[in-house]
Amino acid sequence: MALVACKKNTNELTAEQKEAKLQQQLDSLANIKFLELVKEEVDSYPIFKGVCDTATTKVGQRECFEKTFAAQFQERLKKGHYEVTEPVTDRIFLNIKVDNTGKIVLLDMKADDKTKELLATESESFEDALRANLSELSDNDSIEPAKKNGQNVSTQFELPIEINVK
Repeated sequence: MALVACKKNTNELTAEQKEAKLQQQLDSLANIKFLELVKEEVDSYPIFKGVCDTATTKVGQRECFEKTFAAQFQERLKKGHYEVTEPVTDRIFLNIKVDNTGKIVLLDMKADDKTKELLATESESFEDALRANLSELSDNDSIEPAKKNGQNVSTQFELPIEINVK
């Protein structure tokens, strides 16, 4: 006589678990695609409409975007009223993303802690003030995003910004 016991397969996933696992795999694939896209070349860089429209080469588009961005951003910073207790001279680095809709997002900022502290106000941190300024730069659809294979794509830039407040 032989006895056989069958154990219910506990490895089966519920519908919710299957959906969550599939979404996790899709998110992972999307992340991998994004990372690959950042590393490889785009067909065209983002441009400020009406300013960089005449740039025909990728190098020209990138240079025009970076110069226009830096000039407009510095102009915005100059309009800000920063009251400091001591002079601030520093170079900060902004890691920004121009998303596939043309909006600028601050991903990271590299700056001396003292610079951040001196340029903060009572109501907001220096980083929050930068985020607001960046958001305003891309208002009114003023930036056309980068393209890859005819599709709008996100791109990342690290830009140095000189700070000199007295």
